[in-house]
Amino acid sequence: MINLETATMTRKERGAVETKKKAPPVRMGARLMTHLRRWKRMDGKGAVYIINFRGKRIARPVSSWDRVREIAGLPDYVTPHVLRHSRATTMMRAGVNPWDAANALGMSLEVLTRVYGHHHPDWQKEAADAR
Repeated sequence: MINLETATMTRKERGAVETKKKAPPVRMGARLMTHLRRWKRMDGKGAVYIINFRGKRIARPVSSWDRVREIAGLPDYVTPHVLRHSRATTMMRAGVNPWDAANALGMSLEVLTRVYGHHHPDWQKEAADAR
């Protein structure tokens, strides 16, 4: 669910069972929110689901992902998890605060810094410059 007023997306359905897989709410970027608000205005049907088929919830997101990947011309190995890796790397290279990045990605700070920390511009800077 996306709240257009607070610019946040909840990735877990209400009442969903809590698992080890984290899916915390995330704040949406200003550019994406501009598009989402425009799409909402353009949608004359008042669809409840942002990603939908004829206004109805998508029953099998995996099948939908395969079709989206195909339309985009992406190779078979590109999965949502691969995109998560790309996003983590991009956030680190952009110098995003690791705590914010870890929360947005739904991973622990330890995993983020261990796996992607070397992409951050401040990685080992203080240690390298020590006298």
